[in-house]
Amino acid sequence: MFKGTNKKRTITAVVAACSSMLTEMSFAANTVFLAQFNIMDSFTATMIKRAVLLLGPITVMTCIERLGRRKTFLGMDSLSASSLLMMGVLGAIQPASDGLKRGIVAVSILFTYTYIASFGSIMQIVPSEISHISLRDKTSMVYWMVSDVANFAATFLASISPFDALCRPGRQGRIHLRRHERLPPGLGVLLLP
Repeated sequence: MFKGTNKKRTITAVVAACSSMLTEMSFAANTVFLAQFNIMDSFTATMIKRAVLLLGPITVMTCIERLGRRKTFLGMDSLSASSLLMMGVLGAIQPASDGLKRGIVAVSILFTYTYIASFGSIMQIVPSEISHISLRDKTSMVYWMVSDVANFAATFLASISPFDALCRPGRQGRIHLRRHERLPPGLGVLLLP
């Protein structure tokens, strides 16, 4: 599995697993992200995101046969990148009015749809297609194991990073800084902002 051309295929599956989990998982704590805007109830906004998220796989299933895989994913990847850029542009405008905040929430909902219709779906297909038939089950097992580790890293370990503590409101940031105080001295110093 880690020799010759199979090594290259397994590494591709590992990269696909990391890409799949680490790219969208920056919005894993999206309820906290949406709560900072005070535009609407963050739970309601998260449920709207999840409902729109269901349209992603439906779009992939209907467009793949008609347009082909490459055109579908290039189009959706472009929309995904554009929505992230728009979120960045809207977030950089100061002072942030309610209209800008509504725009950021709307574009974040669009991002979840385009992500699942592009990177999210193709990264699930990659490990089953690239490996040799005799190694397909082992490569898939490696893919899912790396995917679980990356999911853990993005979801749980991100909460102790100094950047996450800086981006949260003051009260929550202090909670995260207190969490750093319980770490061993060397690690706590490295993680503090």
